[in-house]
Amino acid sequence: MYKYKIKFIALSDTFAFEIKSEAKEIVEQFVEDILMIFTRVDANEKFVIESLQKNSQEVRQKMELFTDKYKKDLPQLNKISAYFRKLKANEPFFFLPGIQSENVDNLKLYDYLRATEEGKSFEEFNKQTTDLFGELMKKYQIRVYGDKRINIGEPVKSKRVCRFCNNEKPNISFDSKAHAISEGLGNKTIVLYDECDICNSDFSKAVEQDIIQYLSLFRTIYDVKGKGGSKIFDGQNFNLKKEENVLLTFNSDEERPEPFSMPYNITLQAKHPIVLQNIYKTLCSIPPANYILPNPIIFLSFAKKQIMSENRKMLNLVEECLKSGL
Repeated sequence: MYKYKIKFIALSDTFAFEIKSEAKEIVEQFVEDILMIFTRVDANEKFVIESLQKNSQEVRQKMELFTDKYKKDLPQLNKISAYFRKLKANEPFFFLPGIQSENVDNLKLYDYLRATEEGKSFEEFNKQTTDLFGELMKKYQIRVYGDKRINIGEPVKSKRVCRFCNNEKPNISFDSKAHAISEGLGNKTIVLYDECDICNSDFSKAVEQDIIQYLSLFRTIYDVKGKGGSKIFDGQNFNLKKEENVLLTFNSDEERPEPFSMPYNITLQAKHPIVLQNIYKTLCSIPPANYILPNPIIFLSFAKKQIMSENRKMLNLVEECLKSGL
């Protein structure tokens, strides 16, 4: 099997794909065609491929022609055209053909793009990143959100066993897309195969809403798109939405502090009460717990069963799991 990986990195988004074929000539022709899009001829009449590019109209037109040529056999390439339409006009991006970059390298590329956009020193940005995440990157693998879709679990439906209720087909189904982290928090790419439709539905309705409500103010401020896109935060005494800037409006003049008063203290009252224990339960069920507990599947199975139970407290169960060495 012949294969070749290509990756695009921009501040707006990152996209990666891989072509595979039993025929070497098919892969070679594909690679040659996409490399020519980003190739120029230098003063010595030599072909030069530069990694740093701009999302110019010329590049977008060439990408459209390229995808038109291959989309019949490789329909997934339509995502490439969509990716370049998503980028801003003339936005800088890195083209990485056949390059296996590590997390530390990717962060340097992001720092370079940030420095270019803000007209600041790359060394300054990179030092900040190293100071903040240097030790973390030595111990953990960091995945950049939006980089690519990540599927966790058994891909074949007929072989799946729900990691939370331990049931399998035909007693249960796996037709719904279960997100490892709630889609309401902006996760579109990390999918959990081993979660049945019943557990997925029960958990999303009974527990996840509390952490979504807890973070909804920040979700609006940073324009994190959940189900249905951008969200407006509608409180008891205020309304918050994100346009070009964050717009805060009060329901009445009595709710507002005096203009230009210092400090400008405001009280924002939410509509929905929050159960803090449900936030804790949600965090316990997210797969990153796999990196904390020696036997994550056993722990998560117990955790989610407990979430569906009204007779025992989650905290007691967690303590029992930790004491028993699970």
